[in-house]
Amino acid sequence: MKKWLSVVVMAALIFAGAAPGVAETAPAKTVMYFWGNGCPHCKEAAPIVDRMIANGVSVEKYEVYDNTQNSDQLVMFFKMHGVPEADWGVPVAFYNGKMFLGLPRIAELENELAE
Repeated sequence: MKKWLSVVVMAALIFAGAAPGVAETAPAKTVMYFWGNGCPHCKEAAPIVDRMIANGVSVEKYEVYDNTQNSDQLVMFFKMHGVPEADWGVPVAFYNGKMFLGLPRIAELENELAE
């Protein structure tokens, strides 16, 4: 019985590796990016976010000054990360369970994703 199971497992591994059209790819990188219309810091962060997108990073953008639903979602994220209300602001990105608040941290995120 053990031999039969080993043969089946080996065959499955061989066929899985030889399956046509199956490409080995890294998991998709998705960043949740929150920004505000008219925010000067967000304007400075825009080229960084654009570079991340150009490098294949999936970025979901959420404008928070004019969109209450997006703003509410951002508040929820700040609370989940234990950020005091006095420190809430944009631009901010969330990736892989981490928060990147402010222009320097978003630049760090770009570098992290490039590695």
